[in-house]
Order: sequence, then C-alpha cells, then structure tokens
Amino acid sequence: MKRPSKPLALFAIAIFALATSFAWSSSGYAQAPQPQQKKKPEEPAKPPPPPEPEPEAQLEPQGPVAEPSAEPEAVEDPAEGAEPVAGEPVAGEAEGEAEGELPPRAAAPTVAVPRTVCEGHRIKAIDVAGNGRVSGDDVRASLKLKKGMTCTDSAIARDARGLWDLGYFDDLIFSARVEGNEVVLLVVTKERPAIGKITFEGDDEIDEEDIDEKVSLEVGAVLSENDVRAQIPKIRDVYAEEGYFLAKVSYQLKPMPNNQVEIRFDIVEGPEVSVRRMRFVGNDKLGDDDLLGFMRTHATGIFSMVSSNDTFKRDFFDEDVLRIQALYYDRGYLNVQVLPPRIELTPDRQQIDITIPIKEGPRFKIGRLQVVEYDDNGTEIEPLGGRRAVREKIESNPGDWFSRTKLSEGIEEITRHYRDESFAKADITPETELDADQRIVNITVGIRRGPSCHIERIEIQGNDKTRDRVLRREILITEGEKYSQSRLERSKERMTALGYFERVDMSEADGSEPGGLVITYEVKERPTGTFQVGAGFSSIEQFILTAQVDQQNLFGHGQSLSLQAQVSGIRQLAQIQFVEPYLMSTMWSLSVDGSRTKNSFSAYTTKQTGGGVALGHPIFDRNLRLALRYSVDYTEVGASTGGAIGGGNFGAPGANFQQPFKLAHAQRGGFTSAMRASLTYDSRDNRMFPTKGVFASLSSEFADPYLGSERTYIRHRYFGRFYYPLILGMVLRLNTEAGLITSRKDQGVPLYERFFQGGILSVRGFPFNALGPRGNIPLDIDPGGANSGFRLGGNAMLRMNLEVEFPIVQSVGIKGVVFTDAGNVWNLEKMWCQLPSDEGDDTRKVCGFNRLRYSAGFGVRWFSPMGPLRFEWGFPIKPKAYDRSMRFDFTIGQFF
Repeated sequence: MKRPSKPLALFAIAIFALATSFAWSSSGYAQAPQPQQKKKPEEPAKPPPPPEPEPEAQLEPQGPVAEPSAEPEAVEDPAEGAEPVAGEPVAGEAEGEAEGELPPRAAAPTVAVPRTVCEGHRIKAIDVAGNGRVSGDDVRASLKLKKGMTCTDSAIARDARGLWDLGYFDDLIFSARVEGNEVVLLVVTKERPAIGKITFEGDDEIDEEDIDEKVSLEVGAVLSENDVRAQIPKIRDVYAEEGYFLAKVSYQLKPMPNNQVEIRFDIVEGPEVSVRRMRFVGNDKLGDDDLLGFMRTHATGIFSMVSSNDTFKRDFFDEDVLRIQALYYDRGYLNVQVLPPRIELTPDRQQIDITIPIKEGPRFKIGRLQVVEYDDNGTEIEPLGGRRAVREKIESNPGDWFSRTKLSEGIEEITRHYRDESFAKADITPETELDADQRIVNITVGIRRGPSCHIERIEIQGNDKTRDRVLRREILITEGEKYSQSRLERSKERMTALGYFERVDMSEADGSEPGGLVITYEVKERPTGTFQVGAGFSSIEQFILTAQVDQQNLFGHGQSLSLQAQVSGIRQLAQIQFVEPYLMSTMWSLSVDGSRTKNSFSAYTTKQTGGGVALGHPIFDRNLRLALRYSVDYTEVGASTGGAIGGGNFGAPGANFQQPFKLAHAQRGGFTSAMRASLTYDSRDNRMFPTKGVFASLSSEFADPYLGSERTYIRHRYFGRFYYPLILGMVLRLNTEAGLITSRKDQGVPLYERFFQGGILSVRGFPFNALGPRGNIPLDIDPGGANSGFRLGGNAMLRMNLEVEFPIVQSVGIKGVVFTDAGNVWNLEKMWCQLPSDEGDDTRKVCGFNRLRYSAGFGVRWFSPMGPLRFEWGFPIKPKAYDRSMRFDFTIGQFF
C-alpha cells in the first residue's frame, strides 16, 4: 500500500483537531465557534440566550466537517477587513482618544457546524432571538432555509453570510436543537446601533448647514463606521473650498439609550490659506495681467485688507479656470487647453502657490459667417424680418478674429428677435467648422422658429401679503396676447423695483392649448414696514433724535404711508406722506403730504407749516411720468438763537441785521401758494439701493399773487442720478443737479428760498452751506462778522457728485466710497449787486458767475438698523484762505 504523502497527513491531522474542538451545550444546541474580539471594560453585554428547553436526544458526531469550501478565505480570518476602533484618528486626522467608544464590529462570522447538528435533518422551526428593530419575520425572510426543508451545513454558512451582508448586525450565532429526526434552528442576533444624532463641534467659520448638506448620513439609519469615515474627506472639502486647507476632522461615537449612537464630528479649522503667488505657464499670447484681470482669485496685495480675493476659495477658483478658457475663446484661440493647476502649500503652511499651465494653440479668424433659417421639413426659408436684418444682429464679420462673446451676444439678439415676435420656442444653434491649415473658422447660425405662441395664463405665487392686483398691474402683457420675451422680462424688473420682494423668479411651461404658455412669477416677500427710533450725533446737526414709521406696502395694497419726526441742533421736523401709485385702479397716482419744520441757520431761523397734493400719470412709457402738484405753506422768519430748540425772535424780521441793503425785506416771511409741474423718468432696479438705471426729473414751480401767494417766484430745477454696476459688486454713481429761481418783483427771492451748497449733503469737503457769494456785512449774532461774511446763497446753482461705492463687509452692510464733487451757487439778482464781497476786495461785487469749487475724498457707509450712516473725509481742491485742508463729516441718511 502506498504511504500517504506528508502534506496529506498533515491535512488529516488538522481536520481531526478541528472536529474534536467543538463543544456541546447542555441545552442540546450546538453553536458555531465565533471570532475572538477584544472586549473593552465598557462593552455592553451580549443579549442573554433564550430559555433552555428540555434536552432532547443528541446524535453522536460522525467525524469532523470542514468549513465549506465556498466560503472565501477572508471570512475565516476575523482580523482581516476589520474596522479600526471607533473614534480612532484616521491617518492625517486629529490625534486623541475618542470618548465613549463602542466596541469594534467583528468581521463576518466563521461558520463551521458538525454534520450531526443539522446535516440531513428536516427543519422543524426557525427561532430568532436578540432582535429589536429587525423583526423575526424579516430575519427568516432573509434566509434561504425554510421550515420543512432539509438542513445542510453549507446552507447555514450561506445564510449566515447573507444576514451579515445586510449590515444590520454586529454578531450572529447559529445553533440547532435536535428533536427526533428534526431540528429547530436558533438565530441569535446582536443588532448594530442606529444613528440617533449627528453633531459638529468647532465649526466656527463655516455654516453648519453648508457642512450638513455634504454629509450623507441620516438620523435613524443603521450605523456603519465605514460610512462615517467616508464623511471626513467631504467635510474637509467644504473647508478647502473656503480656503481652510489645514482643517482637521475626526469623529467620536457616543452611546445613547435604545441602542442608538451620537456621531460627533470634531473640527479643527485652522487658519485661512491665502494665495501667495499666481503663475501662468505657456501664456505667450496673453499676458499675466490680462488673465488676472478676469479672475476673482488674486495673490496677496495692498488691497487684501479690504478684499478677500486673496483667500483661496475652490468654487471661485474653478470658475476662474473657466473664465481663462472663455477669455482665450474671445480672442480666437479655439484650441486652447487650460491644464490642471498645481496648488502647493508654502513651508509655513499659511499660503499657497498656484501654477496654471496653458496650451494656447493657434488663433483663428472668421472665414464665412451666415445665418440660415429652416422650416420643419429642413428647407431653407427667408429669416423673420429679412436675412440682412437678422444677420446684422451679429457684429462679427469675415476676416475678424473670432470672439465667442460677440457670437453669443448676436445669437441672444436673434433669439430675442424671434421670441419678441411670439416664437417662444425658437431654436438658434451655431455650427462651427475649423480649418486648422488656414486658421479660419466658418460659422453657420441655423434657425428653426417653431410655432407661434400666446400667453394662456399668468400665475403669481409666494405673495402671501401683497395682493395679486398689485403685481399684475406691473405686468406689461396680458393673458391671450402673443408671447413677448422683452415685455415679460420688463414686467419682472418692474416687480423687483417695487422693493417689496427679495427676489422675483419667472418660469414658463406649456399650457393646455396648442401654442399656449403658462407664465409663473414666483416672489419671495420681504418686510416692507419699519419702525425706527434712534439717537445720534452729526457734525452738521450736532445731536439727532429720530422716530419714523414707514410702510411701503400698506395692507398689501401697494400704497405707502410715512410718518417722520426729527429733532437736531439745527432742525425740527414733523412730516406725514401718503402715496397711492394707482388711484382707483387707474394709471393716475396720488400723493398727499403735510409738514411742519423749523430750521436754524447762522443768521436767521425759519418756521414753516404747509402741505401739498399731487397727481401724476405716465406718458409714452411707464417709466416716464408727468405730475402736477399744488402746495401751500406759511413761513415765519426770525433772528437765530443758535439752534432749532430755541424760540427765535419771530416778531421783528431782520431786526438783527444792519440794513444798508434792506436785508430785512429779504427775510420777510408770509404765505406761499405754488403750482409745480414735473417730468420724471425712473428706470432704477431698486428704489432703496439702486445698482443700475436712471432717476431724472425736470420741474418748474410757480408762486404768484394770482394764486393767492404773498411770495412771488418761479423756480426751475433739474436733477439726474445715474447708476452703473462695475465688477466685484462696485457701483458707479453720478448725481447732477442744476437750478434757477427768479422773481418778477423788485425785492427778489426770499433768502430762505435761495440755493445753498456745501457740506456732506451737497459738495463734500466744505462747511455746511458755505459755497457761493458772501456779503461783507457784520452780523450781531455772528462772532465771525466781517471776517466770515454773510452767506447770501444764490438764485442759480450747479452741482455734480461722482463716486464709486464698493463693498467692504457685505454681510453687515459696510461699504466704502471714493468720490469727487464739484459745485457752486451764484447770485444774479440786482438788489444784491451793490453789496461788497468779503473776498478781500471791497470793490468786488457779489453778482455774476465764479468758477466751480472742487473736492475729492473717501468714506465709509454702514447700512445699520437705524438707517444708513455716512462717514466721509473731503479735501477741497484749490482751497481759499478760510477753507480747511480736510473736513470730516458724518450723518444719517442716503445721499442719492
């Protein structure tokens, strides 16, 4: 007989040792050996075994049975594939021992069952113990072995593996109890905990909502530490996108009642990483400055203190890469490739260096450019409005360098041309053909106009407070009319300009009729009512006490009501105003106002009570409005008492003036009845904080005894305010004003009706109302007397303010401004012409035109809860002897 080989003998010995290692329980159940696990002191105990039944007859073992060969080797090694201890730092994560650690999850169970346990026996029943959230029926449904089937060891191993792979259990024990020729299988489970809570610690710089959006764990789901660890790079990516490259993330698992666990992510954010250097490689045709000018990400520079553009933000940088590619396309480099950038941390790990490789490729010119329209059958037809008219909407021509921007703008104009003529589904698609040898690109713009469309229905959503009619009256197109893109977009702009909504969105959908479209405007309302009580200090008005109740959308009807009271060092004001923009659902507007004011100037004090009513109606265009206003007021004039709080000497007008030129007459008060006609154009995108558009007005006001007025004058006034958005949230703002007031009476225009300029409310860098002619008249109440001169004001005025406003801390409404101003007032009335000037030459008169006065400066604005606060430093250009070289002013309120 041939002797067995040595390896075969060793295998037989191993099988025998494995078979003899099984132990029989006193209950008659045979248990498969489980993988050894290192227990921690705080490890919860395993579920208790079920009550022990009476022992039944047991079958003797008939030899060892090895693990079924179908099981993979990884299952036999408990250590392989096991997850690290919960909360233990992953490589590169924060150090430190986790608190409240749970025991590690075991590897898949090793199933080795003697044949005598169930092999060949019919299954009488399958019992499940230890389960909680997972029902016994669900466990049995997951097994392929069923009641009445013949039990085999390999089937038990297969079902054990299948249950384990469900991911619901940390431990599984399969046992069998023999009852005659049948067996009762018992499956004892230990369920994995569920996620009871997910928290974040240390997330100071990033909103928790932004982090939570990236985490794909859900409360109530079964815990998987692999899934928990998978969230760490996601959280770090959130921080990297905001410039926190050094952020460290670890996690802890804390037990909770009812077999739940809290997952706590501990975050050490570290400092923001700024960009030290930006380099481009391969950009031979476009210089670094050209490329950087189109990017939002910049290296650290002198403006880093007021801008965050040097802080690396991933989403900004990804957009910058696309901008670089778009810039090359605009210059005709159609084969450009922007290769993956290299980002390197500096040795101190506080900054990064970015290198962007570029392959520019050749530059292409336009070879042929044509516009072709096809019908539904693909046959070429004449474009809408004629081929020439449509072709001219694209500014590019053959021989020009290719520009994607010009081509896109042209296609947009063609699209609008068709959509404004009701073809809402027009398809305009450019096709390009590159000739690499000739370096030209042939362009064919194909048009398929589609069906004519009409507005089937207009829906408005989100207006919980504002009535539908308030919005619908701003819509320039009605249901049943032909579709027009421009009119729909203009309607959206008009809704936004109301100032009642944070945003207005427009969408289109097919209607129920052929060619019908449903237009939906969805708005998000904002608070339109304010109640403000404030106190402050102004360099002009000294102390300021204000109270204001303002409702711009009264009861949702689109009306406005404003009540205002103010007391300061030079002014007292009480005012009420009501505006109905659509009187009785017509295009007429109605405005009613009343006021009582008291103003204290350096030489006199005025007290005025009055009111007015105005009617307006748009002409030619809704942005252009003609209005007529009638107003009455009664004015008292008295000597100055140094402030608006004082009573004033209103019994003797002009008593404090020396009167060689009868100044008392110029100070005379009385009743004024006036009519004013005005023409106003308003295309601003927002009435409170405009960033683009125009607001201009031209008016003439007439006061005369024919209207019952004791004052006689005619006043013409113009102002125009222009807003233009720049890059990075900056806005260019220009204000221009001009005025002329004259009287047909010899006594001229009352002094308090004349124009005054100077100060933070007009021409910055100069004292309040300081510009214009000054009479050499000493005033008893003015210590400066003959030195400073009496400020006469003027009956002609011109002013210009040019400024650039830019954000500093956008989240809290802090902005900066740089400005230059120009302005002056002039006297043209004969009664003042004999008055000597105080300019140092007594023979100089105060009549005629002098040069404009100029200034420049900068400031900071804070749009605070009590209103806009302005802090501005002005520097006169070519100052006079009595001008300061620099003047700082601050006040409350918008400028223009």
